[in-house]
Amino acid sequence: MLKEAKYQLDNLPGDLYDLDIAPSGQWIGVTEVGARQSLSFGGKTVALPEAINFPHVAAIDAETALVVNSRAWQEKNAWVITASGEVKANFFAGDAIQDVLASESFLVITYFDESALTSPGIEGNGVAVFDSNGNFRFGYRELFGEKAVDVADCYCACWAEESRVFFFPYTDFPLVSFDLEKKTQEIWETPGEVVGSNGLTAIGHTVYFHRPYKDEHGIYEWHIGDEAANRIGNHAGRLRGMRQGRFLGVEKAGYRIISPPEI
Repeated sequence: MLKEAKYQLDNLPGDLYDLDIAPSGQWIGVTEVGARQSLSFGGKTVALPEAINFPHVAAIDAETALVVNSRAWQEKNAWVITASGEVKANFFAGDAIQDVLASESFLVITYFDESALTSPGIEGNGVAVFDSNGNFRFGYRELFGEKAVDVADCYCACWAEESRVFFFPYTDFPLVSFDLEKKTQEIWETPGEVVGSNGLTAIGHTVYFHRPYKDEHGIYEWHIGDEAANRIGNHAGRLRGMRQGRFLGVEKAGYRIISPPEI
């Protein structure tokens, strides 16, 4: 049976739009657009540099976060912000952003079909990699060329290890392991049970998927190389993959963490 822990956050300045958990366990959240929109580091609130309609947040560490506007209506739509309110970087992260992953070495942005499928810019890579200062380093498609899988839409992504990510692209839905340090990839065909999943997390060679096409609430466990995946639970809301095989669910006034029973 899946384990679930729910956390209520009091005295927020508004409803949460997005939230992430730093490796230390500290939560960092951004509220919905409006007069009191802000970024909170475990309850310490700082102002955003401008109103952000569709904010996504990724924790770099307990004191630093990447915040992006998923729609690039201005020249620069990403900020690296500290808990003191300092903007350490402001850069263009691309349009039609799906997922945002961050570490002290890499900022990883994935894109949905409105840009991944047709853009001649960085979004056309499907997955783009920046350094911690927002400098574009390389993109998946330009790096691997003919060996790259098709990324018409990157449905979900997660950290697999400190410098390696998994991502799950439309149209064929292979599982792709992308090593950002070595600039190498591994590709596995996935079983039909998980096709179209909107959430992904992993620990070792065990991968968990949420909300495949044929099971809107299902959570599945798959051991890489197996012919089939097993349904191990369900969750009605959207889940995003965290490190170590866990899922994160963001709510208006808190969040929940869902873990496989052995975690």
